[in-house]
Amino acid sequence: MNFLIQFAVPPCRRGEKRTQPFGTNVLEWRPTIDHPSWGRVGMSFEFAREFPFARYVEIHDELGSTNDRAAQLAPERDLELPALVLARRQTAGRGRGANRWWSAEGALTFSLLIEPARLGLNSAQWPQLSLATAVAVCDAISAECADSSCELRATIKWPNDVLLDGRKACGILIESPGGEAPAKDRLIIGIGVNVNNSWREAPADLATHTIALCDTTHREHDRLAVLSRLLLALELRIGQLASDSDELPREWQRACWLHNKQVCIQQEHREINGTCRGIDSQGALILKSPDALHRLFSGSVIAVQDSPLFSQSKPRSGCVDSL
Repeated sequence: MNFLIQFAVPPCRRGEKRTQPFGTNVLEWRPTIDHPSWGRVGMSFEFAREFPFARYVEIHDELGSTNDRAAQLAPERDLELPALVLARRQTAGRGRGANRWWSAEGALTFSLLIEPARLGLNSAQWPQLSLATAVAVCDAISAECADSSCELRATIKWPNDVLLDGRKACGILIESPGGEAPAKDRLIIGIGVNVNNSWREAPADLATHTIALCDTTHREHDRLAVLSRLLLALELRIGQLASDSDELPREWQRACWLHNKQVCIQQEHREINGTCRGIDSQGALILKSPDALHRLFSGSVIAVQDSPLFSQSKPRSGCVDSL
């Protein structure tokens, strides 16, 4: 069962129905929606609280990839943005490069289609969007787990993962739909957060380096509440990126999990080994090798000294990808 909600049109009066023009799975407007998997999704002010920042929302029980669905929407000139694509289950999620990811019931998997220029972002800031998103995820996780009795700190593994206790809790994938305008001027932010899909349910080769919120708090979480926190945080952090706020770089520097660790970074046909000195204000990873100081804007972390995440020479597949 799929639901589509366009936020730009005012909610209907009680009993009134109206069909919306976008997408292939169109839901007639109603004051509230009882979704079998996500619970009661309200309209009007209640709805605005549950899906802040988004102006157009699709809710799917199952999708191959939320990023792929967002890419299908990208050419729509009249589409209200940001557009949110949310899936309860994902069957063909992917990560950076050729990576494919395991995703289980209980994960929060969604993509947000944005037009950076409308949000005040210029093309030079696009590479920093992944880190701004990672900071927003850390914000949301901290807020969601604030009442937990356990010591919980989310950290960022450059360039696009969020960790809890040194294990992967979230993957981020930023993609450009490409093509012609308006699609080429838009970006897709894909996010997958392990919420209620415990590492105990993961395949054996993934379980040692994955974690979910429920594993750390020992309780089940409302995924819509987590999503709401995350969208609010994302709106704030994107705004800081657009305004060149000093606070945002300070946050990703503070949360850098690789800081002072011995790491190996792979860039196309070369590998760079050294000590991580943090992430600079432009989003570059600073790596000190015996003969040079490197500023890296792209690459894959393929080894970290004494880390279970990278116990082999090449990284294993991650635990979740909603993209």
